[in-house]
Amino acid sequence: MGTQELQVIEFEVTELVPAKVSSNINDLKNFMKIVKQKYEGWIVTEDDIDIAKSERTKLNKLEKKISDERKKIQKKANADIEILIDTLKTYEKEVKGISNFIGEQLKGYDEKIREKKKVEVQKKINNIFTRNPGLKIFLEWNDKWLDKSFTFKKIENEVQKQYDELEKKQDFINSQIAKANSEIEFMITFESMKFLMTEDYNVITEKIESKKNEIKQTEANLRQKAEEEKQRAIEEAEIQKQKEIEEIKKQQVVQIELQNMETTKKEKY
Repeated sequence: MGTQELQVIEFEVTELVPAKVSSNINDLKNFMKIVKQKYEGWIVTEDDIDIAKSERTKLNKLEKKISDERKKIQKKANADIEILIDTLKTYEKEVKGISNFIGEQLKGYDEKIREKKKVEVQKKINNIFTRNPGLKIFLEWNDKWLDKSFTFKKIENEVQKQYDELEKKQDFINSQIAKANSEIEFMITFESMKFLMTEDYNVITEKIESKKNEIKQTEANLRQKAEEEKQRAIEEAEIQKQKEIEEIKKQQVVQIELQNMETTKKEKY
């Protein structure tokens, strides 16, 4: 849905005239000078009590009159201004509300554009990683790729650069694994070492070397254990053999004794 371009007005105050008030303010100024001079440093004594009370009553009455007149002037002078200010505050809120609404619409539209571009960017990533899709999990995504100012050509260049570096690192890891596997029986696999894809080359070498030594030690322990079990089995077999020989000897002795007993019995009868 299209809309015509909004012609924004330039609100301005064309005239601001201070309120004009006619009064005998000068008489009040002169009076106050006289009063302040009269009572400056005055200390009330017993003889001054009545006049002090009378003077105070007069001054209190004057203070109330000044206060009432001030409030009347302020209320009347500010009446139109307060109405204008309230009206301007209302329009401020309304303009801000409309502006925020449009802002949300723009944000929503921008998000749709970014999501659409994200789909296209993913297609280009898949295309670049066609030969080795397993490396995609190590791609560092750049949110700036979705900005309008970021061209697809620039995105492809950055992705290709990452892919080349990842493939290079994968080849390096595999070469280090092959080197390590030449010294051990239990093979190290890339799958078990793929976490090194995010590490520096020197760390990769150290980690694979450490893994190789760990396996070497395990294999040595297993060989030692196997040898010990073999030796124990030989010893147990020898012991069992001796037991069998002893058992045969016992049976032979018993057989001889039985034969002797039988011979003795015949001779007796």
